[in-house]
Amino acid sequence: MSTFVLVHGAYQGGWVWDRVRVLLEKKGHLVYTPTLTGMSGTSEANYDEVHLSDYIDDICGLIEDEDLHDVVLVGHSYAGMILSGALSRISDRLLMLVYLDAVIPEDRKSFIDMAGEDRRQDYQNRTVVSNYGGKYIAVPSPQRLGLELEEDIDLFMPRYRSQPLQPFYDKVSIDQQAFDRIPKVFINCKKKTVDDSKRLQLVERLGMQYREIETGHSCMVTKPEELAEILIACEESILPFKGGEEGRKIRSMSIKMDF
Repeated sequence: MSTFVLVHGAYQGGWVWDRVRVLLEKKGHLVYTPTLTGMSGTSEANYDEVHLSDYIDDICGLIEDEDLHDVVLVGHSYAGMILSGALSRISDRLLMLVYLDAVIPEDRKSFIDMAGEDRRQDYQNRTVVSNYGGKYIAVPSPQRLGLELEEDIDLFMPRYRSQPLQPFYDKVSIDQQAFDRIPKVFINCKKKTVDDSKRLQLVERLGMQYREIETGHSCMVTKPEELAEILIACEESILPFKGGEEGRKIRSMSIKMDF
């Protein structure tokens, strides 16, 4: 049995992982799907009070409070900021990092700093001031979110909520030694509405293991079986190296799971 902590991206909550969580638990794994600060309920009162540091505290606090070790920490989209930012606090508790179609941040940079001009303009166009004066980004279209089936759109879109703006502007501090030491995987959702060539070049330059899924950005909704299969295969590939720093690496493996 292994431990997975699945961290959702912007606009979402822990519910977005439900389909994947069930599949992983069916195989006997321990799975946590926390909802980040400010992303539950419908209140607008706390939009300006939420920061990237709160998100990092959410995840580090969970892992510390539950005394988890050898954790496969998975972050979707914006949550790449959280994965990298958490290293200075919990790197000794992590087995591997999985960046699921996620930003791979640079030290002392913000999410906005690393977004392309088109994306920055899109965020600006969707920025709204709440009744309480706080700023947030309105939920994008289902197409931008990567939702493909009408039944998924009908089921999930009502659960998305506006994203507090400030975490997009908060700069992340990265423990570079820990980042270099811990095995990393990048999973690419190939059906995108944005150019991803620079990020894929970064994945290659960093020597990250690479996997891909032929679907839109929200693969945990659209391709849960394939995603669960990849997560288990990556985790199983590193099991022989648990408890040791040297030689910990991910071997290229393709393990079919019978869900």
